[in-house]
Amino acid sequence: MRENNEIEKLVKQLSDSKHWWEKELDTQMRRCDAAYNLGQLGNKNAVFCLIRALSDSDHWVRSSAASALGELGDATAVPQLVKVLADNDELVRIHAAEALKKLGDKSAVHHYVELLSDPDKYIRLVAVNVLKDIGDKSAIPDLIKVLADPDWEVRKLTTETLEKLRVKSSVHLFMKALTDSDVNVRRYAALALGKTGDATAVPQLVKVLADNDELVRIHAAEALKKLGDKSAVRHYVELLSDPDKDIRLVAAKALKDLGDRKAIPPLIKSLADGDKLVRSTAAQALSLLVDRDAVPVLIEALIHSDGLVRCAAAWALGKSGDQSAVSHLVDALSNADVNLRIHIVQALGNLNSKKAVMKLVKVLGDSDYMVRYVAADALGKLKDKRATPYLSKCLEDTDRMVRIKAAKALGQLADKEAIPHLIKGLKDPDWMVNFAFSEVLRKLENMGE
Repeated sequence: MRENNEIEKLVKQLSDSKHWWEKELDTQMRRCDAAYNLGQLGNKNAVFCLIRALSDSDHWVRSSAASALGELGDATAVPQLVKVLADNDELVRIHAAEALKKLGDKSAVHHYVELLSDPDKYIRLVAVNVLKDIGDKSAIPDLIKVLADPDWEVRKLTTETLEKLRVKSSVHLFMKALTDSDVNVRRYAALALGKTGDATAVPQLVKVLADNDELVRIHAAEALKKLGDKSAVRHYVELLSDPDKDIRLVAAKALKDLGDRKAIPPLIKSLADGDKLVRSTAAQALSLLVDRDAVPVLIEALIHSDGLVRCAAAWALGKSGDQSAVSHLVDALSNADVNLRIHIVQALGNLNSKKAVMKLVKVLGDSDYMVRYVAADALGKLKDKRATPYLSKCLEDTDRMVRIKAAKALGQLADKEAIPHLIKGLKDPDWMVNFAFSEVLRKLENMGE
């Protein structure tokens, strides 16, 4: 009873126009406060009074009434709030849109569906946005029709909404959206198709790799990667000869990610591509896909004019496990730049060939500290005790990381001949070096005779 009296009092304050003793600002504040308090009371008996206030001549009152209706949570206010979206005052429109979002329960879905065909673009956007938040799949058929909306923002938001609803049945509509005249719709359609997990989209996505918009191409490539359908390999192989270097690059990256060895022959051809990024990406792909058939081509690539290709070829040969590559890698060390020397030394370590030991110990004297570091690492992997005196000498290297790596390599060799050198190295002023030497010493001293 008391609450009803309070509501009646607030309704009267909201409805009463200016009293003769009031200033205009006081009247405005009284009525706005009344609308706000009606919303806070949460009593739905106030709904119709607040709906009437949506057409008040004062825009502040209309704005307060819209906010209050959002707080009350009664879907019967939806039609009137929708009309207010066309109000000439921006704040009123904003508060009406916020109220509609709050009222976005499933019982109001039919109201928003009707608004999808409203002539006002802003109202259509609000309708799609609210349907997205509600997440009711009963709106899907109507949302699908909106993909043909004349406004790109509405189409884009609709694509996002359908993607959020995970509509498997709308895959063909997303595919259709890939040919939309608006680039933003094509971008979101490509992204959405990647999240559907439906491989039937692969052929259409492959075509989009030739889109004139870079982001559309990137999203299409990412979608294909997520779909992980190896049936797309032949499409990518065809695109390796596309006149557009960006398309060739996307194709090379995709083939690298798909990991299908059928792509090796065409990727080998791409090592001669006119674009540096395409060549290096093809080489990186080969380093992941490499098999014995590719080894001769990769050996030739060690003297390629492009440094990135040379490095990728060395890395790939290290992964190949083919011992015939060892002598070629050793030969290539002589005239190699720093980056290639690093990759060759790592490859020799990965190939685990004892034939490379004496060449690697020479590299311990390289002018570049990183080359010396990877050489010590490679010798540790090879575990050949012929390297002990050379690695022991590296315990005095000018670079502390090389000293540490040399000590660890000696630990891997498990050669007690290194103990005196490690003890001497304990005088090293660098605590990290000292700690590493101590750890290796403990390991060697605890070894059985």
